[in-house]
Amino acid sequence: MRVVIVEDDRKDAQQLVERVDDYARDRHLPVMVDTYASVDDLGMQRSDEGALELTAAGRRARFAGYDLAFIDMYLDDGEPAGMDVARALRAAGLRCPIVVTTVSVDFAVEGYEVASGYLVKPYEAHSLYAVLDRLFPRPDVITVPLSRSAKSHEAIETQSVPGDGWQMDQDTGAMQFEADSVRMLRASGHYLDVVMTGGRIVRLRAGIASASKALEGDERFCHCVRGSIVNLDMVSRIEGSSFVMDDGTIVPISRRELTKARDAFHARGIARLTAGMWRA
Repeated sequence: MRVVIVEDDRKDAQQLVERVDDYARDRHLPVMVDTYASVDDLGMQRSDEGALELTAAGRRARFAGYDLAFIDMYLDDGEPAGMDVARALRAAGLRCPIVVTTVSVDFAVEGYEVASGYLVKPYEAHSLYAVLDRLFPRPDVITVPLSRSAKSHEAIETQSVPGDGWQMDQDTGAMQFEADSVRMLRASGHYLDVVMTGGRIVRLRAGIASASKALEGDERFCHCVRGSIVNLDMVSRIEGSSFVMDDGTIVPISRRELTKARDAFHARGIARLTAGMWRA
């Protein structure tokens, strides 16, 4: 993922670079970030009519190759030059999403013409993650590898049939589940029970460790007690040291995981609310 950041405040630029690096690492994405501090750095100048335009040097920067752009709304000594920069980059071939950065939500509405989203300074990780997850949605599929000794019939519980929220990858033999169909995963002896919506269960010849590795970095899922992983999008609330699922099921949280589970639940709730701002 190639990212360009246009920001005249060095501290803000550095914080944003760090946040993007964190996001890329958590999402297992390669990333390359370029930063520009001014319209001059971008190779731009104003025309006789006052519009920003790329010079020949600026055009050689090949802005069409970026996957994402962050542009500070207030560049050029406090003037709202960020939108002019965005328009000039669009004219030069920039087709990627543009995220406007600003000090206030009130100023963000000015960027709706050319921007795909906005971030308010200082940059909070959950806000950036919510915006980028909306712009670059991850596949809503969980892939769980089976144990080497597993046979295909051992992976199928009679309560469910292929296509009912899950399927087997014929090339790898791994099981694929629709994330929004999975309520929780729990160890059951040498098996892994995937509890689906509606109470259906798919029993796999697999370990909880393989599921945990497959879900690494996915903030939708949380370890709450040894051998159990819950889908936070299906948790209604926390009562004491337990998750209360949206179907009323009580899932205990170990003392060791309690603080981490609470933090994960609250962070996921904030991310969902933030993402919800963008739904029509």
